[in-house]
Amino acid sequence: MLTIGIDAHKRTWVAVAVDAAGRPVGSYATSVSADAVRAIVGWAQTLAHTSGTTIERWGIEGAMHYGRRLAQSLVQAGAPVVEVPGSATARERRRSRGREAEKTDVTDATAIARLTLRDGARLPTIGLDGPAAQCHALSEHRDNLVLARTAALHQLYAHLTHTHGTTAQHLAGRQHRPWLAQLVDGVPPSSADSLTTARYLVVRQLATMVLAYDALITTLDRELMALAHALAPSLLAIHGLGALSAAKLLGIVGHIERFPSAAHFAAYAGVAPVEASSGDRPRHRLNRRGHRQLNRVLHIIAVVQRRDYPPAQQYVARKIAEGKSRREALRALKRQLANVLYRTLNRCSLTAAA
Repeated sequence: MLTIGIDAHKRTWVAVAVDAAGRPVGSYATSVSADAVRAIVGWAQTLAHTSGTTIERWGIEGAMHYGRRLAQSLVQAGAPVVEVPGSATARERRRSRGREAEKTDVTDATAIARLTLRDGARLPTIGLDGPAAQCHALSEHRDNLVLARTAALHQLYAHLTHTHGTTAQHLAGRQHRPWLAQLVDGVPPSSADSLTTARYLVVRQLATMVLAYDALITTLDRELMALAHALAPSLLAIHGLGALSAAKLLGIVGHIERFPSAAHFAAYAGVAPVEASSGDRPRHRLNRRGHRQLNRVLHIIAVVQRRDYPPAQQYVARKIAEGKSRREALRALKRQLANVLYRTLNRCSLTAAA
């Protein structure tokens, strides 16, 4: 049997096939184009036919991003595809010797193939895009709009200190919209010099941009909240999880069936405990691995629950009484919340399937 590893980038896809012993038996690179999927699948099929074997599994780093089109095409064709995290690829490559330990696309693809061969049954499985993919696309677009709006707002404030002598409080929160509308219609005083006139022009354009971003973000918020209520209403019953965070969670997770157990889901979210005991003091340190945006959703839920949700407050107090610090107790709460989310998402999946 052959196992194929794909290192997917914005402009290129690099594939390496390994045999049952993990030895490379072929490699292929193609630029990302309309025919890239057909080319890489044709290469793999030809290699399998020539060697008299079959392809057991495909592993793709970036299966939810640059390699998404390839992954979806393979899944539609019935091929088993798993997602390989980049951090695992780097660790696997460093275990190699000689040239295989060097950082190249081919060595990365080789590491991906070996990881898929060895740990394929434990890696997240890729399924066909469904409604959750809408949440992913809209959430990512919303995040980009928020970043662009923040950048425009910072530039606007820098110019306002010269033209209006304003303070940051004028731009705090959504209540500044009427004031921004006034800036759009503002004109420089008749005594203004050429630099001040230019700054007024910049202020008008930046204020227009911020208001446009606000309108776009508001429209996306309505779309995402509607999707969250339609796809997973039971998620919204979790204290501290709002509709926007629920939509982001659905987009990141995609198919909960990708994760064989709650422990796999917790590891993917970066909330699985990392042993850091020393001497007679058992403790666990912060886990910096996993999907950081998913980790952020769990962190927000944990912080809200620790503040005003009695069951979570009792859990945190019990952990502190056991000798954990407040931060360690919060990490333990996040790990328990990962179990709650996993069970809830499985119920949503079963309900949707029914």
